[in-house]
Amino acid sequence: MTTTTDCPTFVDLRVLVQSAPAVAGQDDPFGAGAHRLPARAGPCTLLVVSLADGSGTSAGLDADTWVIVESGAVTLTGPAGDIDLREGQSAVIARGTPFAWRSYMPTLLIGMAYPVGDAGEPGIIAIDNSASLAPSRPAEPARSDRR
Repeated sequence: MTTTTDCPTFVDLRVLVQSAPAVAGQDDPFGAGAHRLPARAGPCTLLVVSLADGSGTSAGLDADTWVIVESGAVTLTGPAGDIDLREGQSAVIARGTPFAWRSYMPTLLIGMAYPVGDAGEPGIIAIDNSASLAPSRPAEPARSDRR
């Protein structure tokens, strides 16, 4: 097992994006046109997706990619239909999922791509910001016999 000690625990993605914005109007803004950010994040790649007013398509990304809208709004259309995202909302685009996008204003997305592991089912999954949160594995109760 390898232990990484030079990877920051928290990265302020908004500050990172503002220091290196992408250029709108790329042919493939979610793929080759995305601006890769210099961050030590293990196998993850941080990126900025800058969309002009318009639309486009992607044949599919080479990594599971989470995107959050920093400013503007975008509609992502995948196999299950449209997902409308506004500022502060996010979604995960599964690796290999063909999709279309459209934006009616300049839009800036922050992304994190994770290329490791087996590909799952294609699709785009909106993240529910109002979902109740709970630990996936609650902490074990303190034991009095530990020293």
